[in-house]
Amino acid sequence: MIFAHGPGAFIAAHATKKAWAKNVNKKTINAFALLGGFFGLAVDFDILYTWFVNSTQSHHAYITHTIFLPLAGLVIYALCSLFKKEKARALGFIFFIATLSHLILDSFAGTIMWAFPFSQNFYGLLSIDA
Repeated sequence: MIFAHGPGAFIAAHATKKAWAKNVNKKTINAFALLGGFFGLAVDFDILYTWFVNSTQSHHAYITHTIFLPLAGLVIYALCSLFKKEKARALGFIFFIATLSHLILDSFAGTIMWAFPFSQNFYGLLSIDA
């Protein structure tokens, strides 16, 4: 799935540009959409911890694979909207949409803790038995 997260987040960022690209020039829009692809991949940086430090649990059990990252993006978006910081507002929305797309993609072939911290149960859209 790691190869899907970057392109998926880029597509999500680019597809939602009408929501975040107000007063932003075309060159910046394209750069921000690419940054969205990076944000989508960055959620999986926790896999390095799983590989090198603690391989007893899936990296989907860490806080990076909960709704906290997308919510952080929404908070940044809201605060920057209040203070009229257009580029920072755009980045907050892109961070939100990129990290949310990552979680949605992970839910197709795996599971994540959608209800964390209220529940530590894992939820997914499909169950693929190997």
